Amino acid sequence: MWKSAFSVPSEASASSTSRREENGTSPASRSRSSSGRFVISSYEAAPRAAHSHTWRARKVGSSARRLSSSFRSIGRKFWRTRLRWGCVGHTGCAVVPSVRHTIPLSGDSELLDAVLDAAASLIVVADARGRLVRWNRACEELLGYTASELESPDALLDLSPADERHLAEDAMRALRAGRSPVRAELHWRTRDGDLRLIEWSTTALTGADGELTHTVGTGIDVTDARQVEVERAAAEVRLRHMAEHDALTGLFNRRRFEEELDRHIAHGRRYGMDGALLLLDLDDFKRVNDEFGHRAGDRVLTAVAVVLNHRLRESDILARFGGDEFAVLMPVGGVAEATELAELLGAAIQDEVPTPAGSLSASVGIALFRDLSTADEVLSRADVAMYAQKRSEGAAVRHLRSVE
Repeated sequence: MWKSAFSVPSEASASSTSRREENGTSPASRSRSSSGRFVISSYEAAPRAAHSHTWRARKVGSSARRLSSSFRSIGRKFWRTRLRWGCVGHTGCAVVPSVRHTIPLSGDSELLDAVLDAAASLIVVADARGRLVRWNRACEELLGYTASELESPDALLDLSPADERHLAEDAMRALRAGRSPVRAELHWRTRDGDLRLIEWSTTALTGADGELTHTVGTGIDVTDARQVEVERAAAEVRLRHMAEHDALTGLFNRRRFEEELDRHIAHGRRYGMDGALLLLDLDDFKRVNDEFGHRAGDRVLTAVAVVLNHRLRESDILARFGGDEFAVLMPVGGVAEATELAELLGAAIQDEVPTPAGSLSASVGIALFRDLSTADEVLSRADVAMYAQKRSEGAAVRHLRSVE
């Protein structure tokens, strides 16, 4: 069919190609046969027209060969497909899937069992009345029961404590009403009597009429995870308490007290300043520590904290500032109320706190809040008043007013 030589083109075509030849040469030479055809024979320069046609002929021939090869390949694939699918004649085909794409019907049940048992989650299938139809190996391993032991109508409900059965019943009612999935947390009691908290997500399966036929529950045992959460929350509470409270007396420490003081001052700036700050320092407490030891001193400090707490209102805030110094934030009241409270606290310490060294007294300084007060200013004024009272031989307490 295809040849590597072509007839010489017409004169017009030859002249046109000869003009193009002037702009370049071909790496091949040409020779003319007796029949008037150009034949490419070497890498010498060849006429442009003949070389161009010959090169095109070879290119077209190569393409034709590739196309022919593709048709043959397609044909082979077509007949293989017809044979594999069981095509008969020219009228139709009976589709026969490849063996490797099929699953024997006899293996469906075994495959389903294998899939269910391979799942790490708890999987429970129940009928519309809540009776167990099927569950997986994870359920058996968790509970210690086999499915055959739970064939009674209420067997699944009986796994949960009596006070939680209503949760399972509510979930079934929600599924019958069309809600799906339904999530709930229920305890399951194992054969050994342990309670395990299960987080369930239950989906409804319905028939052609839309009525509930089965439920499929997927559960995760969250007992250990919840226990970790509870322990973490408890640890956070303990750490927060340690950060905000005095370890010996259980009262607020200075850090937390200053936070409350800042909060009270911010509130007063907006709604009107009121109240007073009281600082108490135990007189001659060092003697107790020096003569009777720090354990005796700790018992005295604890007793002081109890006595002060009993004399304060619920709205008052009491803290141990450190050492033998205590602070009271009285949020409501003026000079008269603060003086009365200071005298009450000093008398209670003297009368109700026993020490190995005898009766104990306290010096109390008072600072009133004013509109321009800051926490540092109030603390400084109360501290000055307290030490002034220690040096005084007269009144039991003294107070300093804020600068107007």
